[in-house]
Amino acid sequence: MPVSTTEPTARTARPRRSRTRSRIVSSLPALVLSTLKPHQYDLRPACASLTCPDCKTVVPITGLQTKRPKLVSHDTGRAGKAPAVRCRSSNRLVTVDVTVRKWQERLEDGSVEAAARRATAVRRKPKTPPTPPLSRVVPGPRTADDAHKVYVTHRRRCTACSKPRDQHGKLLKQALDKHGNLLACADGRRLGQIYVVLQWQDAARRRGSELEERLAQYAEHERARSLPVRRAAEVARYVPAVNRANEQRVRDELDATLLELQDHKTGRYRKLDHFERAALDARVGALFEVLRREAARA
Repeated sequence: MPVSTTEPTARTARPRRSRTRSRIVSSLPALVLSTLKPHQYDLRPACASLTCPDCKTVVPITGLQTKRPKLVSHDTGRAGKAPAVRCRSSNRLVTVDVTVRKWQERLEDGSVEAAARRATAVRRKPKTPPTPPLSRVVPGPRTADDAHKVYVTHRRRCTACSKPRDQHGKLLKQALDKHGNLLACADGRRLGQIYVVLQWQDAARRRGSELEERLAQYAEHERARSLPVRRAAEVARYVPAVNRANEQRVRDELDATLLELQDHKTGRYRKLDHFERAALDARVGALFEVLRREAARA
């Protein structure tokens, strides 16, 4: 008998038929459709199928219109490519307790809800900064003198910023850096910088105040010097109109005086006695004096 020299090939999954006619039933409990999500099964008669819970493969449902629908026999891999490993849910019974209309409604509601769903905004909790030292919690100094007092107090209390000396009064080498500068802690350097900055700001503020004061004095001097000139210009501007008004007022008063002396019936001036003539002379003299003062002022 001749012996075959060809090596045996690995068995792969076979193409699945649309329907099977097998009486074998799996011993696993039946799959209840109401416990599954609507997108995991399809109840349309033309393509009744279900996603296998074990191998996650879409498997046809056979005998959907009968009393005992079940999943067809299937492998766990793709047909013609994966190894032929039979799924343990093959020929598993399916309990159809959902109508086609109810399944379609659940599927449509889920689609609308998924379409309207938005991603949750990630709000990260801010990191808690470390607690600052007491020197930074207390409000800082406002002036250079206050900053100098705070700096001196810190230098007196801080061991790193103090000036360690030997018995002869000389600074120790460990208190100086390689450039010969006195070592200080972070707070000491910060307070020293604040003192320098406030000292510079106070000097700049003082120079600004002095400049503003000089400018205010110069403006007041210029205003006082130009005041007589402005007043003279204003007087010269309104003097002609005032003189015309005074002349018109004197004429009106003289006309009124003459009307008082005139007889309305005959139109002649009545004869004045001694007292009336004296009053008329005094009135004319007063009007003449007004005109003279206005002419002298102009």
